[in-house]
Amino acid sequence: MKKLLLLMSLCFLVLAGCNQEKGGSSYSEVNVKTPSMADVLEQKETEYLVYFWQTNCAYCKEFHPILETYTHSDGALHVYGFNLATEGYSFYTQQLGLQGTPTLFKVKEKDGKREIVLAAVGVLTLEELNEFASLDESKE
Repeated sequence: MKKLLLLMSLCFLVLAGCNQEKGGSSYSEVNVKTPSMADVLEQKETEYLVYFWQTNCAYCKEFHPILETYTHSDGALHVYGFNLATEGYSFYTQQLGLQGTPTLFKVKEKDGKREIVLAAVGVLTLEELNEFASLDESKE
């Protein structure tokens, strides 16, 4: 739960790109050639999670199976994954103030505009991830 309280501190996010759906999962890997804030905020859903990770990150490797379990659960928010080991690393770290990986953002449409409403850095348990995804930030 402590890891979730990096809420709202990173309320400026946007990324988009090409999606490749994995069967039976609510996860899409986003491949970005020219990074922009639109990459994060212009996905088709009005509420979803954005996951920043790196190929060589031990914490990401620990969290990935937990995230995979979450994406296969009923009612899971769609997750868009961004591998920071590819081009765009410096753009996203500078523009979004990423402090490390794994980082998870919750994006939600409010008043017709999408914005980052919650952020978590580090490995979450499945219980913490479910709680994070279901939090209603307007009650914070």
